Amino acid sequence: MSVRASRRGNGSAGPTVTFPQIVLRQAIEHVYDLLKDKILSGELAPGMRLDVGLICQQLGVSRTPVKNALQRLYMQGLVEIRARRATMVAKIEPNDIKETFELRKALEGLACELAAGQLRAEQIETLRDLNRQMFSPAITMAEHARLNNDFHRTIVEASGNSKLVNAYGQLHAHLQIARVHYGSNAWRNRAFCAEHDAIIDALSRNDPWQARQLMEAHIEGALARLLSKIGTTEQSASSTAGAQQEAV
Repeated sequence: MSVRASRRGNGSAGPTVTFPQIVLRQAIEHVYDLLKDKILSGELAPGMRLDVGLICQQLGVSRTPVKNALQRLYMQGLVEIRARRATMVAKIEPNDIKETFELRKALEGLACELAAGQLRAEQIETLRDLNRQMFSPAITMAEHARLNNDFHRTIVEASGNSKLVNAYGQLHAHLQIARVHYGSNAWRNRAFCAEHDAIIDALSRNDPWQARQLMEAHIEGALARLLSKIGTTEQSASSTAGAQQEAV
């Protein structure tokens, strides 16, 4: 759709000027996608201040789509908006991670129970292929994270429960931020590949109880490793700060 304007002065009809309609919803989606991608990649780190004016200037948009996008990110728990104060990327707290993994454990455990025996042969093979790819020697951390997400999402979607799928989707962003912010080389451990294989085997032989137990144990182990990494990171940061104070 476009808006037309004609020149009127001495009564003669002038040339028609056509203005393309600006679709605000598209602008909001574009800004939202850009900000979310930068948060999930770690480029916008937890605790980093978000300058609305600077974002508007760099993207060449008004404040409206930026504020709408930030409001959506706030509703998802990805940013903090403080009245008359700074807007910033939400910080990652150990207790938040623990609660997120506890919910993930419940959702994925149930997904395994529902999906057992329901997966087609090609879906089982897709899971095995994803598992092989994510533990290949040349894989990067970013590629591994994407493949790992595809692996778990395939199982969740195979549950056939749309409410479960939607709830799981809300957790993904927080899980990815935590992994990026507290990244380590633990994901290279081949033991995780064996854990995935055991889950696939239980699903393929229609053993819902075993599949659920294996998935829950897998997620508990992932949480323990991540919390251990957070503790090590915070201890290192505290030691560095102490050394800097002594040097002053």
